[in-house]
Amino acid sequence: MDITTPPQPPLPTKSPAGIPMTIASLKTMSDELLQEGKELPQGFQNKLKLVLQGGLALAQSGALAMEHMEHTRTAEGARNARRRGQSRRQIQKGGVINASEAREMVKRKEDMAGEKADRDLRRAQNAQRKLDKEERKPFLDEIKAKVKAMAQQRRAKEVQKRRISRLIIRGIKQQARLWNLM
Repeated sequence: MDITTPPQPPLPTKSPAGIPMTIASLKTMSDELLQEGKELPQGFQNKLKLVLQGGLALAQSGALAMEHMEHTRTAEGARNARRRGQSRRQIQKGGVINASEAREMVKRKEDMAGEKADRDLRRAQNAQRKLDKEERKPFLDEIKAKVKAMAQQRRAKEVQKRRISRLIIRGIKQQARLWNLM
């Protein structure tokens, strides 16, 4: 007789209140929001786009973390099952060992396994940060270009104001000279 686990029901894409429950439904909803926001001011559209992209990035990070946690739980379960299946009684080879030395060896192995898990976690986090940075780079470059263009426009307006002021002052001086000649 084959015993299998029953299939899991699919996760809902939206809660009853309309809150997106999956990354795909969040992406769909954010695309809809961006389309509806076309009539709004450009500055607000940019801020909305930033918030929505940040939400998507956080949702993806959370999904990756959940996936990593699930893999960790599975590995721990398998390791615990192996330990339960093994007899704790082992034949010593190569000399005499006492209980404290055996405890030290076990502790060292556990410490090494913990350090390896920490290294793997750091690698995964660094890879995620790198992916996040690469995703944000085009958007940040676009923002930098817009800020730079706005600064150039502001400087051009200031230069134009100074020129106009100089012309006005020159005109006033010429009128004063003409009045002094009369």
